[in-house]
Amino acid sequence: MAQSYSARTLSSVNIASLAQGRDGQAVVIGVDVSKAELRLVPRWADGEFARPVRVRQPSEIGQGVGLLRELGRDRELIVAIEPTGRYGDVFRQACHRAGITVHRVSAKVSHDYAEVFDGVPSQHDGKDAALIAELAAIGKSRPWPWPEPDGWEQRLSVCAALGDAYQRQRIAWMNRIEAWLAAHWPEVQEHLWLTSATLPRILARYGSPRALAADPQAAVRLQQWGRGLLSPDRIEKILRSARETVGVEVMREEAMRVRRYAIEVLRARLRLRRYKSQMARLARAHPVTSRMAKAVGPATAGVLWLEAGDPGKYSCGRAYLKALGLNLVERSSGAYQGPQRISKRGSSRARRWLHFAAMRIVMEEPVNRWYAAKIARDGGIKKKGLTAIMRKLALALHRVAKDDVEFEPNRLFAGRRRRRRSQATAGQEDSRQEV
Repeated sequence: MAQSYSARTLSSVNIASLAQGRDGQAVVIGVDVSKAELRLVPRWADGEFARPVRVRQPSEIGQGVGLLRELGRDRELIVAIEPTGRYGDVFRQACHRAGITVHRVSAKVSHDYAEVFDGVPSQHDGKDAALIAELAAIGKSRPWPWPEPDGWEQRLSVCAALGDAYQRQRIAWMNRIEAWLAAHWPEVQEHLWLTSATLPRILARYGSPRALAADPQAAVRLQQWGRGLLSPDRIEKILRSARETVGVEVMREEAMRVRRYAIEVLRARLRLRRYKSQMARLARAHPVTSRMAKAVGPATAGVLWLEAGDPGKYSCGRAYLKALGLNLVERSSGAYQGPQRISKRGSSRARRWLHFAAMRIVMEEPVNRWYAAKIARDGGIKKKGLTAIMRKLALALHRVAKDDVEFEPNRLFAGRRRRRRSQATAGQEDSRQEV
């Protein structure tokens, strides 16, 4: 396919010459979005393309939408666009207000189609816009209407975005603390989780294991910080590790460093808890997310709703799995049989929150028994078991939302029990036949 991708400015485009001899002919406009500009490529119903048009953001968006409105007069017009973060939102809203139909083309599909389109695997702005238009013209797109204002969903979105930001900050500071502990107090992680609230409190107050060991009130403070979850024996082990640590001696500057790390962890933890609490209240106020919350917690239910929509709107549980990037894929050829893995398509934030939900539920019956058996089968590897539970939870969420039923942990493994019962029944029938 010979195609010119050199762009022209918006001011140089003449509608009359662009649409000459194409009265009533449908047109698809492929749009490549970047922070500074848009590239618009018209694709006519007969398969012919026009040269890309450069529309600067945000100064020329109004003129660009005006051109599209004129071009769409007395003909079918579709604007096709890739989801590219928030850079295309202003243009989408302008098209919505002008009554222009907008379609969405998957970025993965357009990437894979690049070489099929013109025989060259390269990608650049003009070509990207042209192949987006081509994919929309052959039916590889779907409507992408501008969402109507929803106060509940907007409040949930704000809380989820801020909560996720503070969670990332907390993890980043905890990683710094983990590296510091490896050098200066390596024994403490045998007695306290890195994610516990007690450990950053210890570091924020004392700054070193020696200072903790020298405080006569240390045991009382640990009991208060642990809120009854730390037994006297465990407190004694923590204090002993502080007294007998083989870690590098902590100088004044190192103590100041880790105090700052711990203070930031506590601050991010407090703010994360605040936004998770708000998300929980909002999730419980919605009929679908309130049922989802019984499976994964209200905060995770809210995040999944924002990232993948209503699970009940998907045709089947497998479609919801695919939207979350939890569908299994493999790469095999001839005698080579590649391992199965999840595709990791879609929202990484949704998978991250669902991963935390899976980590919580494995501590409960009957999931912990199945999880322990799965780890034993996999040779001690925990990641596969958690991923399997994430997949089961996603399928359960689809059922909960679509069929309006309550979540029951026992039903996560119902299919396995049914197979065992059928195998047992088959074995009994074989025994009778032998007798």
